[in-house]
Amino acid sequence: MTEAVDPKHGPQPPVEFRLMYSAKNHSGETLMGDGMVTNLSHHGLGMRVNAPVTRGIELMIFSTRRKNLLYVMETRVTWTSGRRFGVEIRKMNFRYETSTDRGINFFES
Repeated sequence: MTEAVDPKHGPQPPVEFRLMYSAKNHSGETLMGDGMVTNLSHHGLGMRVNAPVTRGIELMIFSTRRKNLLYVMETRVTWTSGRRFGVEIRKMNFRYETSTDRGINFFES
């Protein structure tokens, strides 16, 4: 795989890992889905997903896959193409629960 370059945001290295997402649709129902992240940039990411989303919708993208680590991204969908979309990352939080003291440390970027 070669690295794509977006002239606005720089390199977008190809990657593959799973994330889940949720949002409220226009009628107030909660949408849940999961997908594969296909590229990353400094300001966003691209995903291939199981259910399409609408451009402009705000999503919470999260992972609970790594032991004791949860990260959550507040994002906005900037483009869609079938079951692929790209998001702008607005805020990202990391939470890590240690196995020794069960304490929670919060890191925000």
